[in-house]
Amino acid sequence: MVIKRDDSLRSVGSTLTVDSAASSSSLKQSKKSSKKSKSKKDKKKKDQKLKKQVSFDLDENEYICNHQKQSSQHETKDPFDTWYTYEEMQQFRSDSQAIIQQALQEQEDKKKPPRQRANLYAFLLELYRLARQEDHMLVNAMDLLASNKRQVRQLQKLYHTKDERILELMGLETQIVLTLKKDVKFVRQSVQTVVADIQEECQKGLWSPHSKALAQEFRDSCLNYTQAPGLWAQLMAQAHQGC
Repeated sequence: MVIKRDDSLRSVGSTLTVDSAASSSSLKQSKKSSKKSKSKKDKKKKDQKLKKQVSFDLDENEYICNHQKQSSQHETKDPFDTWYTYEEMQQFRSDSQAIIQQALQEQEDKKKPPRQRANLYAFLLELYRLARQEDHMLVNAMDLLASNKRQVRQLQKLYHTKDERILELMGLETQIVLTLKKDVKFVRQSVQTVVADIQEECQKGLWSPHSKALAQEFRDSCLNYTQAPGLWAQLMAQAHQGC
């Protein structure tokens, strides 16, 4: 009985050993296969990324040369000298950021800024709120000021000043008033969202591709968000012309 038990134990032990070896080999094979499949997936992802890359043929570039003579020296200037360099453009950006930060800081400080600049910040915000209140489609922004002669005069003289700090703010208006700055970001995000929603509807077959109705839907949906900034931009153009 003891011998039989030993034999049986041996046979069980041997089968266990064989089974464990088989299972370990199968595990190794499965690991190898998983690694191969993973490497294939990684390679496929890399190929997809490479396909998305864009390259340009620099030989096809067109260079527009300005051969107009300088009025003072009457000599033809190298056309490439009339372009700003990368370093100069970086300096322009740096200067603009410093002006914007200074204007924002000026409004956040407990001490009020000089009266003329305080009036400028307040008037810019007043005009934007006026443009945002318009519910109907409006082509000419000056119609917003038709009933307010005070606003028209103030707009025309907005940049009639000797204050260099105010003149430096021309073209940076959307950045120097915090409410405007936040709203510009909101408008941009809203337009992207509404366009994506309409595109999704197109994929579901709710719109006929390339139809006039679809084009009108895009225009009307975007106009809900872009009309106010557009009207305000017109008013700023009028202010710049008046200076």
